[in-house]
This record gives sequence, C-alpha cells and structure tokens, in this order.
Amino acid sequence: MFKQYKQDAELSADSESQETKTLGFEEPPPPANYEAPPKPKGTIDPYPDFTESHIEEEAQSMRDAMKGLGTDELTLIQVLTRHNNEQRQQIRKTYKTMFGRDLLDDLMDETSGSFKDTIKALMMPSRLYDAWCIRRAMEDLGTDEIRIIDILCPRTNEEIIMIREGYKELYPKRDLENDLKDETSGDFKFLLVSIVQANRDSAEDVDEVIVTQDATELYKAGEGKVGTDEEVFNRILARRSWPHIKAVSAQYKKRYGMTLSASIKGEFSGHIKAGLLAIVSYAEDAIMYFAERVHNIKGSDDSILRFLVAHSETDLYEIKQRYHLVYKQSLEHMIASTESGDFAKLLIKILNPNIDNSVLHKMVK
Repeated sequence: MFKQYKQDAELSADSESQETKTLGFEEPPPPANYEAPPKPKGTIDPYPDFTESHIEEEAQSMRDAMKGLGTDELTLIQVLTRHNNEQRQQIRKTYKTMFGRDLLDDLMDETSGSFKDTIKALMMPSRLYDAWCIRRAMEDLGTDEIRIIDILCPRTNEEIIMIREGYKELYPKRDLENDLKDETSGDFKFLLVSIVQANRDSAEDVDEVIVTQDATELYKAGEGKVGTDEEVFNRILARRSWPHIKAVSAQYKKRYGMTLSASIKGEFSGHIKAGLLAIVSYAEDAIMYFAERVHNIKGSDDSILRFLVAHSETDLYEIKQRYHLVYKQSLEHMIASTESGDFAKLLIKILNPNIDNSVLHKMVK
C-alpha cells in the first residue's frame, strides 16, 4: 500500500532532515512499529482554563487585532487555534456582548483569500461545516464529486445524521438526498443515496461465515463473470459494518489472489469507482486512507483547508504521524513547501498549535 509514493519520499528525506534541523523544528517520525491508540485524537484540544475572564481577554484580543489600520493576523491565528470549535462559539458570543459586533463579520471584513476561507471554516459550528461544504460542492460550476466522496463515504451513521440535520438547518427548503439525486447520476447516485440513509450496520463483531459469503458474492458479481453486477457491490459496501468490510477485503485476497480494491478498479470507472475505493480503503485502514488523501490534495487550497479543519479535533494527530512515517516529511513542512503567507501559518498552527512563532516565521515564506 505504501509503495506508490516510496521513491518520491526517499528523494525528499535528506533535504527534509537538513531543513528541520536548520529551522529548529525537528519532529522525529514515529517508530516503524507505530500503532495509533484505540481512540484517535486531534491536534486542537479544548483550552484547559476556559474561564469567563479568559473568554473576555480573548474577545478583547480579537477586537484589538482588527481595530485601526492593519490587522494583527498572528493574534487571530493564535486565538483561533488554541481553542476548539465549541470554545470559539463562546468567544464569538462574548465578543458580540462586549462590542455589539459579530466576530465572524469582522473577521470576514479584515481578511481575504484562502486565509479568510480557513477562518470561516474554523468559526463555523462543527455540526454545520460538512453540510455547508457539500452544498458548495453542488453549487459551484459543475459538481465536485470527489469532495462529496471525501465528506460522505468514510463516515459513521451518527456523522451522516449530523450532516443531514445540518444541511436542513442551513437550507430549510432543501433536502440532501434530493439534491444529491439531482446533481449526480447512475451507480454513483445510488451509492450516495444508500450512504445518506445512515443505515450501515454498526456491529463491531464479525461473522466469518457471512464474510466468506460476501467475498464470494463480490467475486461472482465482478471478476467471476462477464460484466458487473453493480448492485451487489452497492448493497454490501454501503450496508455492512466497517470491521466486516475490512474482513471481507482480507478474505477476498486470500481466496482469489487479488485485492478487493484491484477488482473494483478493473470493474468500475469514474466516480462510482472512486466512491467504492474510498469505502474499502477506509475500512482497511482509516488513518492510512486519510494520510493518502491529504498527500493527494496537497497544493489545493480549498481541499487542504477543509481536510485540516474537519479533522483538527478528531484524528489529525494520528494522520500527521502516519503521513510522516510513510512520506518521510512532516505535514507542517508539506504545507510550508506548497502554501505561503498567513494561510500557510494558520494551517501549520492547526497542525501544531504549540509551534513557536519564531519557528513559524522561518518556515513560511
């Protein structure tokens, strides 16, 4: 799984090592036997001493950073990244109480570009952010199917329900399922409709008999016949639990000598292929799936900011570790090499809120 980018990673390893030493920011890669803890963790934690006086101080700091000529972007970055989303909402409320102004409105007036977009993402309530991103993926010129896959395919039932409810809250006259039907087509549409039912089996236990049956059925629906029975793939991969799909993938390789992903690549094309591969890859190794995704979207401002914000409070720490292990480069340095200015500084602070500002200035052009 790791071979695809091995050569590029090895070529960048020596220069990366020298650069980190020069900047004084040397975060060693995790050991080869690294395993993520049972409960993944994000990079942004709740501020520990979140008292009323602290909230007022942070609101005042934000106001001071935007008053008069010019904007103190570094102060904005520091305040936003040392608090989680729930705390940012409280700071916004206190800001309005203290100054009669809306913090988000002021931030939007004082910033621009991708830096502004990232601030908006950080300030948007978590329950609404994914829903807003899906709507944007369907509103822009042409539907962004890959973004929809990123948001919907690797999700639990609870997360899908939250996205549906957030979509209805933001767009009361719209329905997520109906909009997806209007904006997509064919087997890909059927897969998305299945996913947004939030009806995936959530059992942690795996029945090996059913695993073998599903592996056999998938083979007969694809590699084992002329043509492809797409409905079998949809039914199993949109309905079965994540542990079950992981077991099916292992059993498929054991019985038929090829991976389930390879079979999907041979039997499907376009966005349905991408959606099914996302489901299988996530089931096999969720953290590796996300590390590969962030590697593939580097340099795309909108995609990278959405990814880092969405994962900042859940599993971004583990993704950072795996990325460094596989690609021999920290995510912080990947950002510093592909982005610039305050946008890059904010992304790096999301990845590492405790990084020293002097190091941050040296890293970012």
